[in-house]
Amino acid sequence: MTPSHLRFLTFLPVLALGAGMVACGGGGSDGPSGPSEVMAIAVVGGNGQTDTVGQTLPLPLLVSVTADGVPAAGRVVKFTPTSGSGGVTPVLDTTGVDGIATTQWALPTLVGTRSVVATLVGNSLPGASFTAIAVPGAPASFTRNGGNSQIQGVDAAFPQALLVRLVDQFNNGISGATVSWSVDGSGVLSAPTSVTAANGSASMNITAGGSGGALVVHATVAELPTVVDFTLTVVPALVTVTVANNFFSPKAETIPVGGAVRWSFTGGNHDVSPTSGPPSFEPSPVLSAGSSFGPFIFNTPGVYTYICTIHDGMNGTITVQ
Repeated sequence: MTPSHLRFLTFLPVLALGAGMVACGGGGSDGPSGPSEVMAIAVVGGNGQTDTVGQTLPLPLLVSVTADGVPAAGRVVKFTPTSGSGGVTPVLDTTGVDGIATTQWALPTLVGTRSVVATLVGNSLPGASFTAIAVPGAPASFTRNGGNSQIQGVDAAFPQALLVRLVDQFNNGISGATVSWSVDGSGVLSAPTSVTAANGSASMNITAGGSGGALVVHATVAELPTVVDFTLTVVPALVTVTVANNFFSPKAETIPVGGAVRWSFTGGNHDVSPTSGPPSFEPSPVLSAGSSFGPFIFNTPGVYTYICTIHDGMNGTITVQ
């Protein structure tokens, strides 16, 4: 072996060591003899937009990819919406000579702050993130949402608020809309208007007037022609019977014709089952503390008896006169 061959064999480990150092550097692709590229990806356009749910954002999403500070062409970027953030077209884009990759973002149908992450395919660099805010669309539906068909005695507040909800075509609540309320019959509203909250709901409290009969409350919004009606009933008397552990209290109650009774459960598991008297009400299911049954209106004079079928000797009477 010649001296020149010996010099070449001695230099081989040095070449191998140098190649290993290049492969570990920079975070980019390596050339055969140069140092590793230092890659970077950054948002340069389309971030922070706000638009209506289900719409494509007007501005495209733009990222810049550089290698050693110089625009990098031919690099593949993947755009990934986070969960519930809609979709992008295209998902993959290749940078041009300016190092720019782009996509269009279609927002989801659910309101809120959403995000898309752009990553460099084949590179472990952290992604570049875009955010956008999806807001409700135009009002599409105005509906009753609770409080209908209540019964209350004269001059007493109805226990449940009247609830309405204003939403867009995707059932997203619309906030800040004024709801106007009016009443036909003997009743007093707590205010003439209320305003929808973030979930699109608005409420109104009402107190029964001094005379019995049907009560109709109307709710409207300027954004839609819909009129939402609540049908309530005012009775001359509404009494509450407590259902406790193995007894009704009061055990006997007297009400006027057209009056009503509500049973309120405070302990144990019980039911309320009529046993005699004019036809009045269907038996209750078995209920526990915190539940209520009724109220039921009694329009026919007479004596009504009822029991708990679970516990012997647990009975009550309602006299209507």
